[in-house]
Amino acid sequence: MANAKLHKLNILIADDSLPSLMAVKAMLEKIGHSCTIVTDGMQALKEAQQQPYDLLLLDEQMPELLGSSVCKQLRNQSGLNQQSRIISLSGETRPEANIVMADAGFDHFLKKPVTKKALEAYLADALPSETIPQTNTPQTNLLNLADLENLKKDLGVATAIKLLQLFDQELQVMINRLENALSNKVSSEILAVAHILKNSAVLYGANLLATEARSLNDQDGNNVDTILLEGRLLQLRCTQTQTAVCKYLETLTSD
Repeated sequence: MANAKLHKLNILIADDSLPSLMAVKAMLEKIGHSCTIVTDGMQALKEAQQQPYDLLLLDEQMPELLGSSVCKQLRNQSGLNQQSRIISLSGETRPEANIVMADAGFDHFLKKPVTKKALEAYLADALPSETIPQTNTPQTNLLNLADLENLKKDLGVATAIKLLQLFDQELQVMINRLENALSNKVSSEILAVAHILKNSAVLYGANLLATEARSLNDQDGNNVDTILLEGRLLQLRCTQTQTAVCKYLETLTSD
């Protein structure tokens, strides 16, 4: 089978470090994408409110507005780029920082300094290729639409709807289990939920949720504080994924 070729993307990059900004721009242009650059958070917000982008890369620590503040405002508005993919660029490694990023609505985090290999890996995994037929289905931030389209094609729309409804129900159960486990600080229960989700999430295109579940599942059971922090992040991602699944189901049932 021929290798899939990625669409040329229109990308906004925001970073107050000019060397870092220009390096990421050069990497993405080398891959074949078109880039617009800004150097502070307020510029990023204004640009994103005026021009649609396929992808936004936001440094976290910027003047005027933090990257997470820009992302949250875009997610909470009903205008341009509300549903675009947004990546956080950050040197922060603390688990609690990831919770802040997820709560802001980021789709993914890339650790600085960013490499061309990391960018290529994310783009190849998360974004559709030219070999995938385009549909009228609205893009969701947390689901791989190519996987969902394949599910419909392989099993039929009616079966896909039933399976996604089951996944929606499972997510609600997992959210409740995580809430109880976090309230009572039961790390073993959090790991049990992660073990379930690392497999089921992949089946329904929830690759970001699956990645976070795998990361948590691999934690040493003795690292209770880390498990509790990552459990909060997993609960938040479950809630966000459930919302995305419900929106996708609406498009199927309205056809």
